[in-house]
Amino acid sequence: MISRGAGFGFTGSAVVSLIYLAVYTIFFSVEASIVAATLASYFGLDFSISALAVGLICVPLTIYGMKFMEKFQAYTLPIFLLLLILMILSLNLDPRLVSRADGWLTYLPRGASLGGDYFFTALGAWFGFVGANSILIPDFCRFANKRSTQSAVRIAILTIPANALQYLIAVPIGIYLSFATGTNNPGIYAINLIGLPGLIFIMLSQFRILNYVVYGASLTASNFFSRVGRLVPGRFYWVVAYVVIGTVITEVQIVHYLLNVLTFMGIFIFAWLGTLLSDLYIVKGRMDLGPKGVEYRRPYIPAFNIVGLGSLGISLAIGLALAFGGFFHQYGSLSTILFNISSPLTLVFAFCITPILAKITEGKTYLLRRPTIARDDTIVEFPMDYQVVECPRCGEIASTGDLVPCPYYDDWICSHCCMRNKNCNDVCRQSTKDELLRIHPPTRLKD
Repeated sequence: MISRGAGFGFTGSAVVSLIYLAVYTIFFSVEASIVAATLASYFGLDFSISALAVGLICVPLTIYGMKFMEKFQAYTLPIFLLLLILMILSLNLDPRLVSRADGWLTYLPRGASLGGDYFFTALGAWFGFVGANSILIPDFCRFANKRSTQSAVRIAILTIPANALQYLIAVPIGIYLSFATGTNNPGIYAINLIGLPGLIFIMLSQFRILNYVVYGASLTASNFFSRVGRLVPGRFYWVVAYVVIGTVITEVQIVHYLLNVLTFMGIFIFAWLGTLLSDLYIVKGRMDLGPKGVEYRRPYIPAFNIVGLGSLGISLAIGLALAFGGFFHQYGSLSTILFNISSPLTLVFAFCITPILAKITEGKTYLLRRPTIARDDTIVEFPMDYQVVECPRCGEIASTGDLVPCPYYDDWICSHCCMRNKNCNDVCRQSTKDELLRIHPPTRLKD
């Protein structure tokens, strides 16, 4: 939604959905590979059969939507933490394993050294991982009420410390366990340490992740195809389609090429992220071009915006040229360095190109009509200010700020219903402000 109003346009933001979908697919493949390898080891199954079983389990875990996901995450968290503590205690009660863990913080593989190509290789993969998190975190932040400080604080507490803990606590614990047990597969060392509870631990930890990944991917696929191909078969079909694709990629075991995959993924993510940040903080914040807020609703924005799409395309071309080496092979290790720092360089280029394109277009490509007073001539707002209601069309809970007047249905509808409609021919874009104001809003508030 942010991308729609931050330089990409309604249909143009579908490109971002593809980047999202690629990130979700990589996450699915990695997490599914771990649990598939665990099942294969414990039950003596072939990896391909285990991967297929993982995919089949993911479907019923995801088709019931957000409400089931919230309960699943909440009820399994205490069990997950209890088993994690049990696994760490089991390791530390075994003197043989404790002695093997000596020097785990200073260990280097044979032939490796600090700095040089090894440093830049790790850096390239790290940029891809951090970039992926920059995409996943906003999926939580979108639930914050922008008019409620308390809501924003809650979201900040959930996201910022959680991701800090991921790097400062979870990663060192994983390294310690891997080093002490002599394997980098969590499924293997969990079972070796505590047996059947270790299998349950891996199943819980991985399916907690896969539950969120598949849910997010299904929404992303639905958003992309509803805008590009006007395909709206329902989220269930996208859950099944995505799980099939993810399972096939898991069977290929893309995890073996993860360093290169993360580097290329970082290029695409940072091209989008640089464009987005530049639009929000430079174009809108400092240059005062385009609308003051982020307008994401279909009736009020163009299908394509050259500012975001142009910046994304140019920075991607530069980043991919750097990654593939281009003309730099004759410089030896320089080509390796360029490959591994191509993603942050892509972010810099995107950040610089976006305001240039916005200046050239004078910010006129963000809204269908340039309002004389911000959000007045072009936009009709819901009369109840950011309250929670039920969408009159689909019955889903929505913020009043997300509702738009729809002449096709002669009712106010949420942005998801608006996005899924493929037969209206954008009649709202030809309607006058007075015609839109005649559409009566719903009055029944959600308790």
